[in-house]
Amino acid sequence: MKLLKCLELIIMTIVTFLFISCAGESNNQDMSYESNNQDMVYKLNLPELKLNPIYMPKPKSNSTIYYAYDVSQLTKNNPWSETDIIEMLPVFENKIYYNKEGNIIGKRMTTDEGIKKAEEFASIASVTIDSINMESFDVDLIDMIKYIQADCEYMTIHIGEDGVNSVIFKHGELLQENIKFGFFNANEYDTITALYYLSSKYAYFFDIEDLVPAVRSVYTNDGKVVFNPLTYKKGGNLIENILNYNFNMLLFMPSIENNKLQSIIHYQTDLSQKIGDYPIIDIHQAKNLLLQGNFISTNTFETLLPNEYNIAGIELTYKFNGDYTCTNINILIPYYCFYIEVPLEMLDETQIPIVDGLKAYIQFFVPAVENKYIDVIA
Repeated sequence: MKLLKCLELIIMTIVTFLFISCAGESNNQDMSYESNNQDMVYKLNLPELKLNPIYMPKPKSNSTIYYAYDVSQLTKNNPWSETDIIEMLPVFENKIYYNKEGNIIGKRMTTDEGIKKAEEFASIASVTIDSINMESFDVDLIDMIKYIQADCEYMTIHIGEDGVNSVIFKHGELLQENIKFGFFNANEYDTITALYYLSSKYAYFFDIEDLVPAVRSVYTNDGKVVFNPLTYKKGGNLIENILNYNFNMLLFMPSIENNKLQSIIHYQTDLSQKIGDYPIIDIHQAKNLLLQGNFISTNTFETLLPNEYNIAGIELTYKFNGDYTCTNINILIPYYCFYIEVPLEMLDETQIPIVDGLKAYIQFFVPAVENKYIDVIA
């Protein structure tokens, strides 16, 4: 049992380190959001979005910094690009989230509901459950997300009330000899090849048929690189892919031993409570808001502010600060994420060493929904 808890802590630590703007699937919803009729947009009777202040635990050190030799290494797998023209995007109520005090708001998972999901998962994976426990993640919060832990012969199944479900292989799953899969022994091409193999073999566990690799090069400040082994469910159009990239993804975690699969984590946010399709601003409007100081960020560099010259990249996302679970906001809306380059002299002041050629970036978020629809609750 202690071994499994250690594995869980290792996995969650690595997941926190690995960075993504993440993916999801909307159930029984009309995914045709594009419209060419601008007059129609402003006649829509859309409710005002009352956003709670975003709950973001204070970083233990300085700003959350992302390292890369080029910002495209951080954004290239996002299905959205700056050339895409989108007039409207869906907004959803978050069914479970933390408020600013750290309390969980929303419908909680009952033990019976969790057990039923675990049994369904075990049936699909063709394993028998030996024992079931109700657990809580050991995190430094007032309230804690609960999950069902189902122990089977060679795997442990976790069913989370926040939409995070996972399977941990107790001894690791040995892969084919020609598959290179590990934290440091594979390049980007090897990782993508491994993801196609892993998807074909294990995606059915989570009722997903077609996955898109979304590998990112995640660097540490000393230049070491980890290839983030992420995939998201392939959609039928751009909007579906944007939602899936943010709200429905699989993370395949390597074992410490090379060419072994240790675990699979499925992040699927519940999008059943759709509020409506909202008109969004374009990147030029978002940039103007950014430069006017209308942004959200974990930046702690007092002298670092966005300007015309330090904006390195931009992507469209529904997520904040690598939050895989989307539990830090009450309403799920799209944002433009701007990557602002941190000058080397600022890094020198904080005594953060960085190898030659590597660049450091901090994320600044601007709501993509038109401002007239947004009201932030104090």
